[in-house]
Amino acid sequence: MLAAAAALFALGGSGSSDDGATRKAAERPVETPTAAATQPTQAPPPPVPDGPPQKIDNEKTDPKPLAFTEVFPTTTIKLGGHAYRLDRRSINRDLKYAAHGAMLRALQQHQCRKIVRATYLDAGRAIAVTSGVAVMPNEAAAAAVSRAGDPGRYEWFRGMAGEHTADIDRAGGYAAATVRGRYVVYAYVQHSDGSPVRPGDQVAKQVAQQFIDHNARPIDKRAGG
Repeated sequence: MLAAAAALFALGGSGSSDDGATRKAAERPVETPTAAATQPTQAPPPPVPDGPPQKIDNEKTDPKPLAFTEVFPTTTIKLGGHAYRLDRRSINRDLKYAAHGAMLRALQQHQCRKIVRATYLDAGRAIAVTSGVAVMPNEAAAAAVSRAGDPGRYEWFRGMAGEHTADIDRAGGYAAATVRGRYVVYAYVQHSDGSPVRPGDQVAKQVAQQFIDHNARPIDKRAGG
């Protein structure tokens, strides 16, 4: 069964005592368009499938490892009319590099296999986004992790500093997470200069949702969506 749930948070900085506002957000449908090559003298052939749909709620039925290039196939992406360039990428099996506090403990308790993540920077170098996918053994573990952590105290997934985003792991930001089967897909939006994101910032909220949608596409594709 494919589960989908989303939560959006305003995050405080590391060690902040501010309570993050938690809001439930409806998941927008993700569409994966396909294009068939056309020939002038015959009907276009049907799209060639990448493989049979997988039941992605358990690693026994979804054994294929999640590769970095599956989630982030290009160094530049365009979302909502804005271009973003890769600043750093990582696959973390040592989970302390990718999460803090209560979220780290939840990931360890529920046996997270790895976290595939990247930091992207917008063309104006004002907005940095650390986004990724936590690979869990099953859907129940993913659901538990999605409810874990304390975003207001930054006990959540960490921002990953890169070459042009050195200040982001200590800044406040805006976070989003959703569950797809055994995967937790997340995004953490910050100002690249380390200044905090104001609660209710609609631009940050929109960017977070765009990255969530982008990162969920290969997971949905596995499930035949």
